[in-house]
Amino acid sequence: MNNLSKKSIVVLLLMIGALIIGTTAQAKGSLKATTMQIQFKPEYDSPDVLGTYDAYLKNTTSKTYSGTVEFLVPKDINLGSVCEITDAGEHNCQLYDVKVKGDKKLIVWKTGKLQPGEEYHAYLEFYFNPLQINNNSREFNFNYVTTYPVQNFTFRITEPSQASNFTANLEEVGIQRDQYGLKEHIYKLTDLKEGASVDLKVNYDRTTTNASVTAQNSQSTQPTVTQQQPATQAGSGNNPMVIILVVAILGVMGYFIYYTMQNNESATAGNNKSKRSKPVENNRKSKSKSKANLKNDLNPSEEKKRARQLLLDGKISEKTYKDILKDIEDEN
Repeated sequence: MNNLSKKSIVVLLLMIGALIIGTTAQAKGSLKATTMQIQFKPEYDSPDVLGTYDAYLKNTTSKTYSGTVEFLVPKDINLGSVCEITDAGEHNCQLYDVKVKGDKKLIVWKTGKLQPGEEYHAYLEFYFNPLQINNNSREFNFNYVTTYPVQNFTFRITEPSQASNFTANLEEVGIQRDQYGLKEHIYKLTDLKEGASVDLKVNYDRTTTNASVTAQNSQSTQPTVTQQQPATQAGSGNNPMVIILVVAILGVMGYFIYYTMQNNESATAGNNKSKRSKPVENNRKSKSKSKANLKNDLNPSEEKKRARQLLLDGKISEKTYKDILKDIEDEN
């Protein structure tokens, strides 16, 4: 392997390493949730539980961030909205990928460019039914695993109408009322690390199975969605960053392979040309030298004898010998 090939391979490996390191740095540690709220409304406008995620993700690096955001949700859900909320309050819902992660699903979608310190407002809405009903007793359990460090984390649970004996396993910090007068129980946690697991257990009693609010009233309070893209379901999902990385690596490899082959072909052609030219040059020198020596004698017969002797001694080739004889004949 020549020096050019070795240098090309070294440069290729360095560029691949830089691409991998750059992608990893972008995907990990770039975003932090300054606030995140998960709200559940059991038996709100249906027999199921209405759930929402509302998070502000901040670019904590000194570089522009352009990548994806991701959240874990229960596996058996009916996902309604995956949105970015603008500063004007508009819900711009996104095309997303779904990856199955054990008993959960990972919802992934691409963001626009976030400048250093800029925040991205993410919002998810879904229905699921974790309720366990035993006569008049209700219970549901929920486990959330953080996908980002979270500075301020909140659970907000809406108590259904006509419910009693409402309890939760977390310490309650307050109660508020929504637009229908329903109680909202608030639980707060702070400084959660990425990958932290939070368990929620809720119990209450209720003698009716009717929805707390009518479907018509509930829909009138929902935010306006400006664009809803169809969701893609995939067991493994396609990460855009992985695709970009693979394409970049293939492109770099293709370029250096082509570059190396071109230089090797040029070098081989040059060597072959040099090798071909040397016998011709040596033959010309030998022929010229032989002619010069022979012309010192003006007798054609002796010139032929001397040429014959040079041939027998192996100092000239058969072709050179014949050329000398032809020259002698032409000159005389």
